[in-house]
Amino acid sequence: MQYFSFTLNSYSLKQAARYITHILLAHLFLMLPAVYASTTDAALENIDHLKKQVAQMLMQHYSNSIKQARIEVSVATLDPRLKLAKCDIPAAMKINGNKKRSSNITVRISCNGQSPWSIFVPAKIDIYQTVATTTRDIYKGEILTLDDITTEERNTGSFRFGFAKTAAPLIGNAVTRNISSGSVIRLSHISKPIMISRGDKLTLESSIQGLAVAATVIALSKGKEGEQIRVKNTQSKRIIEAFVIAPGRVASHL
Repeated sequence: MQYFSFTLNSYSLKQAARYITHILLAHLFLMLPAVYASTTDAALENIDHLKKQVAQMLMQHYSNSIKQARIEVSVATLDPRLKLAKCDIPAAMKINGNKKRSSNITVRISCNGQSPWSIFVPAKIDIYQTVATTTRDIYKGEILTLDDITTEERNTGSFRFGFAKTAAPLIGNAVTRNISSGSVIRLSHISKPIMISRGDKLTLESSIQGLAVAATVIALSKGKEGEQIRVKNTQSKRIIEAFVIAPGRVASHL
């Protein structure tokens, strides 16, 4: 009876030891993935951090290069499955395409360290500026006045250079095409008005040895302010070149 009791106790101890061993192994097995994942994540670049770096770089670049503007930067969400080795040196970032004005761009991020890699990150740039717009429909050939122009904030991110921010450089110019109400006035849409037409009778102003001389001439071609046109003296019939200075007036240096 005593021998049986000793045998049962030994068997129970072996079972208990085996059970405890299994539990410890199970716990160790469950811990391994966490340790492995932690080690792996630490060796990879943080994708969200890269996205923030791109946004900061773009905001600084456009804020410095375009004055008096409100800049908004939107960086595309990167694929969370993207696995990039952690760069042992600062990653380089470069804007592709038009660095000054472009609505949709890409930024190249490159790691030139021990584990090199390179990716392209899409981004959208919105540049809000005050620009001159029309208050009504303007038709080709009309002369712009102050009442025709107002200023509004518009997204100029997709614009090329060539728009006015105020009314001042536009007033007194003729439009070269129809412009609908509320449209941004491009500098390519305006031109100096025709001041003189062919056949107009003009006053020619000139100076001879310091003396101011005026004569009546006929315009042989049309012209804008500052342009040189051919005119014919009504008395001498002499044809000369003269500069348009105002409606009905030209000047020459004899």
